[in-house]
Amino acid sequence: MLIQGQGGTGKSLLINAITETFAELGISHLLAKTASSGVAASLIGGETLHAWAGIPIRPTTEGDWTERGSKAAQAKQNVNIKDRIMLIHDELSMTTKEILCLASQAVGKAKSGQFNTDAMMPFSGDMDIVLCADFHQFPPVRNIGGALYCDRPLTDKPRALIGREIYLQFKHVVILKEQKRI
Repeated sequence: MLIQGQGGTGKSLLINAITETFAELGISHLLAKTASSGVAASLIGGETLHAWAGIPIRPTTEGDWTERGSKAAQAKQNVNIKDRIMLIHDELSMTTKEILCLASQAVGKAKSGQFNTDAMMPFSGDMDIVLCADFHQFPPVRNIGGALYCDRPLTDKPRALIGREIYLQFKHVVILKEQKRI
């Protein structure tokens, strides 16, 4: 699901409501919350998408990047992802097509072999994804062409092409229009 709206329309309120619902049901451990920046992540009680998914600053283009890194980093990635049923990602406007692809790969890797998972599906087909965005806010830092709404099939690298295709598969879109914050 993609939730769009300008600042003050209730995206954070919705994230808080989902968080409270998970808590009331006693399943908070099944919810993951991330954002594109540390400040945004702290505001929703989450962490950056990079930290949560174990995405390195410069992932290698050779081989399986999820196999790289320390055993501790791989274990953290596995713990962060394996049992989650929902991921909420805030500040999507700053997320690149490549990072969306890498996050999907990390989820697929961590959930591989679990019941009802499919490594060929975005986010293993086993996790509900809620993306929150105000595309009038900051674009990806130093990579405006990497923005999810930029269609550049002739110049994008393979991961960016895949990330864009993942983004285009979000068919449930909620657009919040009424200002709630004064």
